Amino acid sequence: MLSFSPGCFDSLYPPGAAGLSPEPIAKLPRDRLQKIHGIGPNLASKLATLLDTGELPLITELRQKFPPSLLQLKSLPGLGANRIKILAERLNIRSREDLKHAIEARSLAKLRGFGPKNAGTTAQFARG
Repeated sequence: MLSFSPGCFDSLYPPGAAGLSPEPIAKLPRDRLQKIHGIGPNLASKLATLLDTGELPLITELRQKFPPSLLQLKSLPGLGANRIKILAERLNIRSREDLKHAIEARSLAKLRGFGPKNAGTTAQFARG
């Protein structure tokens, strides 16, 4: 059975999280989800899908689009979510290895926002 730990929705849906109790909500009839204070139709629908299937289509889609190897690039200095998104979309970078190849090909220098200083720092830590 799927249940949620206290606080698991706090950062995603603060108003809805306030209405959830630590008891398993999987036992609730789906039509009662919306009656919980702070849970509207959109969140109720997502909770019902999550409870019924154990996953959310949007999360599955995002995991395919942004694999864990891509998200690991956040550990490199100078690379935050926005720059990683640019690298993924414009250079099809999906891993540290892809980033190394792009650096060797000097592809980063062609991207706006990746000046010599940033490219040099990223290159140093990507090889590391």
